[in-house]
Amino acid sequence: MDTGLFLLRVAVGVALLAQGVGKLRPANRAGAAGYFGGLGFEPARLSAFMAGAGEAVAGTLFLLGLLTPLGAAAAAGVLVAAVAVSGANGWSATKGGAEYPVVLLGAVAALAITGAGEWSLDHATGIDPGVGEGIAGLAAGTAASLVLLARRAGVLRRRPHAVDSPSEVAA
Repeated sequence: MDTGLFLLRVAVGVALLAQGVGKLRPANRAGAAGYFGGLGFEPARLSAFMAGAGEAVAGTLFLLGLLTPLGAAAAAGVLVAAVAVSGANGWSATKGGAEYPVVLLGAVAALAITGAGEWSLDHATGIDPGVGEGIAGLAAGTAASLVLLARRAGVLRRRPHAVDSPSEVAA
């Protein structure tokens, strides 16, 4: 089981870290801010930075197997919003749908609930958070994301032409 948890942590960690670093790279900051602003996340630069930082921190924590519930909170905060926004495009990831963030969120939830396993810094340091801490991390990240989505809904209501999905921003 520990081998499986390790492989899952590495896959999730690399995916999140790569997404986060992509948003934080100086060459990509303006594009990320424009994308987030187009989707109704304001202030756009701060929103893009926080999403990138959340993904990068979560990815790093999962790779290390350290403070797994905190990593789950950071990841859920970004992924719940990603599911809500991309869901407007349907399911298929090839059409900008919710498939990828749903699968990633499922993997994050599995790690939050089961823990990082023996091959982790959580285990090596004796932290080993339990199921309750994992669920609390997921709940905290989800709550933060729901607040941001409510703010986004207000921004979109005030716009003359509301953009609901990533495919509309890219067009």
